[in-house]
Amino acid sequence: MLILNITTKVMHSIEQDWLQWMKSTWIKEMQDTGLFGEHRFCKLQGNDDEEGVMYVTQFHCDTLENYNTFLSEQDERLRSLGHQQFGNAFISFRTIMEIIH
Repeated sequence: MLILNITTKVMHSIEQDWLQWMKSTWIKEMQDTGLFGEHRFCKLQGNDDEEGVMYVTQFHCDTLENYNTFLSEQDERLRSLGHQQFGNAFISFRTIMEIIH
């Protein structure tokens, strides 16, 4: 089992709109790919600064094949949705983690 971990720093000026968009649109788009199971959407504590607020979105992925399918068929489209909506008012980076225990 894998976890796609997406850490995002969001400028304060868009935070509330971004949160609403994430909950109503983007997470649903990720789930609608059919490549992920359970997900979590979290706010990192103690990391707020004058530039923005940090959030983490995690998606469980049953197989490496599903993750690779996501990368090749969906990743670019889903990344572009946020930039179309909010421009450069946020920045994200992704990591993939393997569940050991």
